[in-house]
Amino acid sequence: MKKTILAATMMFVLLFLGCSQAPKFSDSFDDVSAWKPFMGPKSKVSVSADKTIFKEGLASLKLDFTNLDWAGIGREFADKPAWSAKSALSFQIKGDGTPHHVSVELSDNGGERFNKIISINSSDWQVVVIPLKDLTRRKDWQPDKAPVDGLTLTHVEGLSFSVGEKETGSLHIDDLKLVKK
Repeated sequence: MKKTILAATMMFVLLFLGCSQAPKFSDSFDDVSAWKPFMGPKSKVSVSADKTIFKEGLASLKLDFTNLDWAGIGREFADKPAWSAKSALSFQIKGDGTPHHVSVELSDNGGERFNKIISINSSDWQVVVIPLKDLTRRKDWQPDKAPVDGLTLTHVEGLSFSVGEKETGSLHIDDLKLVKK
């Protein structure tokens, strides 16, 4: 009887520890069909899987853009996962050698938007790690009826990468994942 209780207790502890780990999310961009371009009327964006330049898997996401008003790519999460504030987004990014500003943006419960802007100046691969707690609420735009309840991470609705206004060029993104910080 004691062995059965001990075994059941150990299984419960292991199950609890397994469930309390950082949520799993990764994208090696071998298939980029989940990522959709968005742009203003003056901009152009194309997204493709580049099988010649990549860091992980079989391809990277290639983003070609001319941004004269607003432009980027985004992905929605149908299951609206809960992510831990003790997590970080990690990815590799390769620029085209000209300076670019990239907004990494998370859409939280109800569409509230939080972002972090990074600068890319190199044509070499760079590893970027953004702790989720470092994302700040966008002040320049929020969707209608977006809550004002802070970064809750209880229902992550989407993730996007936007390029800076009046920028033209290309970027490669690869090995995107949620990591425990």
